[in-house]
Amino acid sequence: MQATQIPWVYCPTIPADASCVALSESEAHHVLHVLRCRSGATVAVFNGDGALRIGQLQPNGKECIVMFTDPLQTASKVSSEWQLVLALPNQSSTFDAILPKASELGIARIQPVYAERTERGHWEPIWGKRLERWQRILIEACKQAKNPYVPKLLDPIALSQLPTKSLGNCFHGSLNAAGAAIQLPQTSSVCSVVVGSEGGFTAAEEAFLATFSTPVCLPTYVLRMETAVVSLVAALKTQVGYPYR
Repeated sequence: MQATQIPWVYCPTIPADASCVALSESEAHHVLHVLRCRSGATVAVFNGDGALRIGQLQPNGKECIVMFTDPLQTASKVSSEWQLVLALPNQSSTFDAILPKASELGIARIQPVYAERTERGHWEPIWGKRLERWQRILIEACKQAKNPYVPKLLDPIALSQLPTKSLGNCFHGSLNAAGAAIQLPQTSSVCSVVVGSEGGFTAAEEAFLATFSTPVCLPTYVLRMETAVVSLVAALKTQVGYPYR
């Protein structure tokens, strides 16, 4: 049975030499009471870093064990990765909505940045408090999308610090860019997509980004952040092709 055809459950550690693994209380509740899987149901256990094992559920009260029926598998990982550089929005609910899309799109890393239009005073007090919640959102989206690699959420940095990071082939959404076809030599191990917050980047930020990033304008109207992330990444992936995860 293929792993994409059965429910997925998350476990940070999957032993290769053990016959079973115990799920966390939250994962047990999800698979038994949300997905309504019964005893003996076949599931895939993944650790978010490419490892996966298929087994059968054996619930016992609130606890749930997965008895492995297949050996440990490791999902193939291509040599190049996608990175989403995201100017933090005004509302954390918008950020919450973008995270599942990143998981579904196969983003490897999410680098939040403080742009000029970012309300930094809103984000700094809550960042550490919500990391666990955001990690759970990413994991749940990977389960749905059957993505064995959970995106890594990095700590926010200032937009001015971006040139110090490994951006590889870098593109940023811009309403001022010419609508020319995207030409990308596949010579880097990273492809970065930079998306601005509400209101877009300022003129000064556009000029700064243009020193190390290629502006891209989609043939459409002004997009909400959530829509811009999906549209821009999907459009670039279509141009670049499969070698980038």
